[in-house]
Order: sequence, then C-alpha cells, then structure tokens
Amino acid sequence: MRRAKQLQDLQIGWRDRLQHVRGSVLLLGTVDHLFVQPVLTASRIRDKFRVTHPTALAVLRRLVKEGIVEEQSQTPTGNRLFVASKILTVVEG
Repeated sequence: MRRAKQLQDLQIGWRDRLQHVRGSVLLLGTVDHLFVQPVLTASRIRDKFRVTHPTALAVLRRLVKEGIVEEQSQTPTGNRLFVASKILTVVEG
C-alpha cells in the first residue's frame, strides 16, 4: 500500500504543477500515461494522442524541463527514450 500511495502522491504533485501550463491537456495526459508506461518515445506519444511528432517531442521536452522525465540515449531505431525514473524507483522500491 505504501508504494501505491507514493505513486499517487507523485502523480497528484505533477498534475498540480502542470495544471495551468499552456497545452496542459496533452501534458497531463502524458503524465497520466507515464504511470502505465514510464519509458516513452515521441512516437508513442504521437500515436497515443494523435498529435504531430514535433508536438509529441515538445511535450516530452517540457516534461524534461519540469524534472518529470529524463532523456536517455537513442534506441537502435533512432528513437530517443524519455524515462520517468522517479516512478521506476518507487515501483522497484
């Protein structure tokens, strides 16, 4: 139960921080999706939310700026990985 509470608190905190940011609907949707899939690519966001690739990348870069995800190295196919390590830390506990 402690891990579930930690994850819930993390999600609420991130959502509160981004609530009033321009483009917050997509940002909030992406934050929520991180709790399903804490490692994302711009292609995944593009397909999930039906936005352009530049828009998906801009959302992920904003989450980097906010300290919510970190950009990792590229995959063999050239996609950049964005990792919500705080979520993984709680889950791996």
